[in-house]
Amino acid sequence: MAEYKKGRVVKGTVTGIEPYGAFVSFGEFYSGLIHISEISGSFVRNVSDYVEVGEEIYAKVIEIDEENKHIKLTIKDMNYKVDGNNIKEIDKNGFMPLKQNLNIWINEKIKEVIDSGVLGKIISIEQVENVAYWHQAHSFVRGDWRNSEESVPMILAKCCHDLDIAVYLADSKCKYVSSIGKLNYFNKENAPNGATQYCLGGCKAKDKCPYDCEKIYIKDIKGKPSAVYKYMWPQSRLMTDSTVTIPKLYEACKNTDFGKCVFLSDNNVVDHQTVQMEFENGISSTLTMTAFSGKSSSRETVIRGTLGFMYCHTDKPKFILEEYGKKPKKISRSLSARGSHAGGDGKMITALAEGHAKTDINMSLESHLMAFLAEQSRLENGVPKYLDEYRKSY
Repeated sequence: MAEYKKGRVVKGTVTGIEPYGAFVSFGEFYSGLIHISEISGSFVRNVSDYVEVGEEIYAKVIEIDEENKHIKLTIKDMNYKVDGNNIKEIDKNGFMPLKQNLNIWINEKIKEVIDSGVLGKIISIEQVENVAYWHQAHSFVRGDWRNSEESVPMILAKCCHDLDIAVYLADSKCKYVSSIGKLNYFNKENAPNGATQYCLGGCKAKDKCPYDCEKIYIKDIKGKPSAVYKYMWPQSRLMTDSTVTIPKLYEACKNTDFGKCVFLSDNNVVDHQTVQMEFENGISSTLTMTAFSGKSSSRETVIRGTLGFMYCHTDKPKFILEEYGKKPKKISRSLSARGSHAGGDGKMITALAEGHAKTDINMSLESHLMAFLAEQSRLENGVPKYLDEYRKSY
């Protein structure tokens, strides 16, 4: 049909959302796909943060398959939101303007509530890093960060920014850290009967194992158009050229570390760890990092004060704020503003480029020192490590 030409902006309705992109309908004859790589110039963690089923959007045609009546689309760097017959204003990064979409940035909002005094004196900060079972298997059992002798301790690789946030929210230097945790599950002792070195090597436990490499890398994309998963992560990490194909995935699963049994790899980093911190201003803080969580890699934060507390979850659109003796309030934020690390990566670079960064390198040095000392404490069965003793060395 003449209406659908390469480069033309068309209007359609989102009919489905998958981890790899969004499906769009254009009526009776044509359907389209916006691959996750065509949603934003920034890293996209969840497609549903940008579009939702039933929503009308504008998209640009980048390729047409006339035989199958299928269109490849993009909404990168364009005004794609539809409001009646008008397009809502979107900035160049794909985010709603701040004047329309306040309270977007998660930890800025938490800090705003803390600084308002509504919670009273802050007593504690509690953080949970839900790594996600598949992410642990991919990155910390089979992947680049599986062995601390070849990379860094997991508490630094996965949670350096969580410690950054703790320092930012506490607004104080850390007095000491103490940590416990270990590699509890992903080791030879827990290998099921019939396990083989590679999942595709005849493993008799494969069908029931959620960590099976075929389930993690291939099952959800098998049978889909190749354009859907061409550059999809984490599958792209298995490719030497970052271009994903099903045959190459099977080859990688048969011959690389990413296809190894999670119980028979050479990993040595923890699968769960808890860090306890006390800051110089008296605030206590805990951080729990765990592999044993669902599909979503998410974070939770609880701030407890003398007059109230606040609960925040990166996957939920509202925060819970309760002033003691009063009815809890729900504070909205926009999920559409999220990108890599809940929008933090893009915001941090923008703030740095525009000269109004909220923190500096000293805070990052503080949180990195906390991570290294937390690992030392863990290896010494939770012996507290006082930061003043180590600050003098740098």
